[in-house]
Amino acid sequence: MKQGWKYMKLGEIATTINGLWKGKKEPFVNVGVIRNTNFTKDITLDFSKIEYLNVEAKQYQKRKLQKGDLIVEKSGGSEKQPVGRTVLFNAEGEFSVSNFTSILRINNQNEITPEFLYKYLLYVYREGWTKEMQNATTGIHNIIFEKFLAISTPIPPLSDQQRIVSYLDAEFAKIEALKANAEKQLQAAKDLFQAALKELLTPKEGWGEKKLGEVGNICGRIGFRGYTTKDMVSGPNDGAITLSPSNIQDGAMDYTKCQYISWYKYEESPEIMVQNGDVLIVKTGSSYGKSAIVDKLPHKATINPQSVVIKNIQINNRLFAYLIRTPWVQNDFDNFVAGTAIPTFSQANLSKVLLAFPKETDEQQRIADRLDALSANVKALQTNYTETITLCNDLKQALLKKVFG
Repeated sequence: MKQGWKYMKLGEIATTINGLWKGKKEPFVNVGVIRNTNFTKDITLDFSKIEYLNVEAKQYQKRKLQKGDLIVEKSGGSEKQPVGRTVLFNAEGEFSVSNFTSILRINNQNEITPEFLYKYLLYVYREGWTKEMQNATTGIHNIIFEKFLAISTPIPPLSDQQRIVSYLDAEFAKIEALKANAEKQLQAAKDLFQAALKELLTPKEGWGEKKLGEVGNICGRIGFRGYTTKDMVSGPNDGAITLSPSNIQDGAMDYTKCQYISWYKYEESPEIMVQNGDVLIVKTGSSYGKSAIVDKLPHKATINPQSVVIKNIQINNRLFAYLIRTPWVQNDFDNFVAGTAIPTFSQANLSKVLLAFPKETDEQQRIADRLDALSANVKALQTNYTETITLCNDLKQALLKKVFG
């Protein structure tokens, strides 16, 4: 406890107001309803995807957001993201909150400011206090609100609160500048890669042209050889990796999160046993068109029904993988899925995609090497960006701990 500061329970400082959802009884009013999906990773509000709903006017009168309100997440979260995130609302307009959140309205802003309370609750969340206030470990997590409202909250003199908020805002702005610089460098590298991809793989005079099905064998999981949860096993000792769209990230394979199926199901479909040098393409789901060349495979693997594997590729397989990522091939995929309820394209359509490429193997390798180098630069900057984000979050929490700890 800081000398000269008084402390009160959060529930004594603020009044809670429950959220709402779609109205059932007229009259209705159309308002923006803030959900926990509008909370950013930095625990601020993102107004770009606010859902506007017709809610009951009577309910809305009691639940209209006011500038200076705080919004606390009551339900949601995950194993890695506990509930209890709290954001500050400082906007104008007609807004309320969903029933997965609650409004915290300060009783007396001459005693504690919204900005100071927000910074303190940010500290509380980042320190992991709300993780001990949940009543679920799997599925939807719910905060035990009585425990949340019992949080001991510091109330220094208003002049100290204003000084602390100004100090933290200034330091946070410096940290955000570091993040923005890393993000700018990463985006510049991505833009350079995309420009080179387009320039190097735009068809040139003297290049050959073949349908995708003529360049490699397209192999997918046959329907009657599908699998269910009963075929899933716990790990590599009991079965093979079943590669899914989530194992493809930014044009490369990612084996950090793998699922496994029984050896029986793996051996049942030898045509889709994945090998290094094969290329995977997602054909079903929101991430259709994602692709990557398989390398450094850590274990025997197959594919799930959402993807196909291209085998026995007749040109440089790295060049082939880059051709799949070109805007014109991706546009073909978009045309294939247009009008389908669940985005999907058939192996027959995929086989008809035209690919243009240099006939000489040396030229194929030269282009692939150039794109590999640019891709490696993107990956290095992606790693730097990820590390910068972690560092910046740690720096913010160190500052909060210095003030409140």
